Amino acid sequence: MAEKLVVLQNTKMSIEEETVEGTAVVETANGALLLHSDGAEFNLERDLVENAFMTGSLSKTAPAAGMWSDDLGPTIPTLIRGVGTLGTHGPDWHLLMKSLMGTELRAEAGVVDAGSTALIIQVKSGCASPAIIPGMLLYFPTQGEIRRIATYSAPAITLDIPLSSIPAEDDLIKTGVNWMLSSSDFPSFTAYTYFDGPKRLRYAGCKCTNWEATFEVGQNVPMTFASKALSALYDNTAQAITPNYDTTTKPLMCLGIDGLNMFTRYEGTASGTPSATETILATPAFDVGVGDEIQIEVSAGVWETKSISVVSGDAGSNITLTHAAVSIAASADDTVYILRGACAAVGDTLTVTVEMESEFENCMAANYGKKSQAITGRTVTLAKTPYFKSWQEFLMRDNVIGSGFMITLGDELLNIMAIYVSNQINTEVSLSTDALMKNDTTSRGVIDATLGNDHEIVIATF
Repeated sequence: MAEKLVVLQNTKMSIEEETVEGTAVVETANGALLLHSDGAEFNLERDLVENAFMTGSLSKTAPAAGMWSDDLGPTIPTLIRGVGTLGTHGPDWHLLMKSLMGTELRAEAGVVDAGSTALIIQVKSGCASPAIIPGMLLYFPTQGEIRRIATYSAPAITLDIPLSSIPAEDDLIKTGVNWMLSSSDFPSFTAYTYFDGPKRLRYAGCKCTNWEATFEVGQNVPMTFASKALSALYDNTAQAITPNYDTTTKPLMCLGIDGLNMFTRYEGTASGTPSATETILATPAFDVGVGDEIQIEVSAGVWETKSISVVSGDAGSNITLTHAAVSIAASADDTVYILRGACAAVGDTLTVTVEMESEFENCMAANYGKKSQAITGRTVTLAKTPYFKSWQEFLMRDNVIGSGFMITLGDELLNIMAIYVSNQINTEVSLSTDALMKNDTTSRGVIDATLGNDHEIVIATF
């Protein structure tokens, strides 16, 4: 049984990136982290090695303190907020996300140049220091939309999904802070926690091994980082610095999310003889609803996004879509995309999880017996509860058809967070028997068809 401390409201915590894994670094004011009271845990379990000497008696001799448990480390809950007011130091949990994902990118904002389309953005200036790269998310304030970079060859950015309208010259491009997956580099950190007393707890060599965010209608969005450490130290040292907290950036709530920024994207094939206002989808495995959007390529690299007003047909058969007019109709066998709104594709609850598998490198010459911690695998999971309207979720499981997913919270700069999963595959689907009938669906992020490895998920704040 793990030994866990009760966290009081006056508990304080900070985290600092390490230069050498397992070597504790000094605490600074800008490492301060706002803990949430629900779910904080501090594992201090340690092995005791028995010394079974024969002493002429049945009494046991005292054991010796051995290695720290492989589960040693803190579980750190907080609430989702945007980049915040701490400037280059925010958000306060950024180092936890960097340790989990492996890569943190901060590029300067840019400006749109003339000649851009909804898909290909010409950059007049900015988007450097360091340069933006494929996989990053960008925020376009004029459209109020976030899109991922598919390719970048300066000065042209090709987006993964077209914007709903063409940005004008001198419109802003916000780069924010992006966290992208790595397969080789996961920084470690030192975690300091101060309890009433004073009582100090310091973990060294921490790496995040699990992150979970839960979205529920009408609630703030909690997220939890679980981590494993190489060693622990506890003493009666008072905190020597004054923490620099971000107490002005409000937690983001799962309420009133703009449909442009929360959607699931499905790939379909046009059939028959489409017109500018009517497109037939050839037996898609997914549903389409009134108010969803269709994206049609009207010329090479130029896409238009239009709202759907009438739907005739169901998943598993041809579906006829009536939509706002595009400048040039699709042709038979053309690939088109459908953006489904949040409620239809997600339901009223959503949990996103990134789980990292880790192994410790044990060494006789290392302090406490552990030299380092290696990340050996990962799983990206989405658990959601869409309402049952068709066999869509089952068909997408059976046919192993992927779809993209985007959720964005907030619409004010410095307090926006986005999560993008480019290719999710249904792995478990079941029907509930409640009054509204729901599909309890679990999906897994897999290798991205566009960018390949290390792009199952990207997370960003603006």
